[in-house]
Amino acid sequence: MRRFKSLEARSKAVFYRLFRSLLKTGHSERIPLDPSGMQRVLFIRPDRIGDTVTSLPLFDCLRKAHPHLKLSILASTKNISLVQHDPRFEHVFLYRRSVMKDIAEIRSIRQVGFDCVVDLLADDSVTCLFLTQLCGPVAARLGVRKRRFAQYYDYTFHPGDDSDLHMIDINLHMLEAFGITERASGYATPYVDRETAERTDRYFESIRTPDISFMVGINLSQRGPNRFWGMEKWEQLTRRILDRYPEALVVLITAPPDRERGDKLETKFSARVVQVEPNLDLTGISAVLSRLDILISPDTSLVHIARSFKVPVVGFYPEYKGIYRQWSPYGQPEGLVLSPGEDNIFRITVDQAIATFERLVEKNQLVAP
Repeated sequence: MRRFKSLEARSKAVFYRLFRSLLKTGHSERIPLDPSGMQRVLFIRPDRIGDTVTSLPLFDCLRKAHPHLKLSILASTKNISLVQHDPRFEHVFLYRRSVMKDIAEIRSIRQVGFDCVVDLLADDSVTCLFLTQLCGPVAARLGVRKRRFAQYYDYTFHPGDDSDLHMIDINLHMLEAFGITERASGYATPYVDRETAERTDRYFESIRTPDISFMVGINLSQRGPNRFWGMEKWEQLTRRILDRYPEALVVLITAPPDRERGDKLETKFSARVVQVEPNLDLTGISAVLSRLDILISPDTSLVHIARSFKVPVVGFYPEYKGIYRQWSPYGQPEGLVLSPGEDNIFRITVDQAIATFERLVEKNQLVAP
C-alpha cells in the first residue's frame, strides 16, 4: 500500500510539472467575494467521510447567511453515502478516479456554471488543484491549507503547523472569503430521512426495557489496523461499564466486515449488550448515534457524526505528531484518551478508558446520582 501511494505521488508530481503552465494564478483582489452577485458554489471534497462531516457546519453557515446560494459538492466513492441524498446540495457529483468517467463528470459540472469553487482538502493536492481549475474555469477559487499551490487560489486559509484549531473551525474560516465574520456554529448534523429516523426509533423501542435509562455506544469498527484496540480490551471495558452502571445498555456498532466481532462480544453478555441491525447504511448509523447518551470510539468518522448531534464521545487517539488536536471530539474539554508513541492506539489501557468514561458521564450528568 505504501509503495502504491509513493508511486501515485510521484506520478502526480510529474503530471503537475508537465501541465502547470496551463494553470491560472489566483487574484486576491477578488476577496471578499460578493455573494449577492453569485448563485452557485461547488465544494471539492473527494476524500473520506470524517473530513466531509467536519465540513457540514461550513455549508449550513453559508446557506444561513446567504439563503439564495445553491450549493453542490464533488464527492468521492468513500463519502458519497453521506451526501448523495442530502437536500443541502443542488447537485452531487462523483469523482471516481477513472479518467474517462471523471472527464464526463467535469463536463457535467462545467455545464452548471459555478461562480465559486472551494477546495476543502486541507493540504496541497495536485488532484484537487486541477479539479478546482477544470470545474470552474472563470469561478473564484478558494482553498484550505494551501502552501505550495497557494498562488493558484484567490483565497486560502492556513492556520500554521502549531495551531490547536479543530478541523471544523479551520473549515469555518472559509466564510471570511464570503465576507462573513460573525461567529458561526460548529455543529451541523448529517441528513437523516424520516423513514430511517422512524425505523431507528422502533429499533430502540424494541431493545430498551423499563430498567434501562442509559445508552452507551461502542464502535468496534475502525479505518485501519492501527485504530484497532483489541477485543479483549473491549470486553473488559464493556464488563466494567455494565458492573458500574446497572441502568446501562451497551449498543455495539459494527460495519459489515466487523459483524463477527460484534457477534462474539454480544454472546459474552446478557441482553444488556446488543448489536445494531446488520447492513445499516451511513444514514442508519447516523440515526443510531443520535439516540445514544454517549459513544466510545477510536478515531473514525463516527466520532464527528456523534458530536454533530452533541452526543458526548470518549475518543481513542494516537498522540503521534499532535494531529489529534484537529480531529478530536469537537467542543469537548473532556473525553480524549491518548496513546503515546507511534501512530496507533495500542497503548491505551482499560483503566484509562473507564476513568475518562466516568468523568464524562459525571460531567454531562448522564445518569441519576
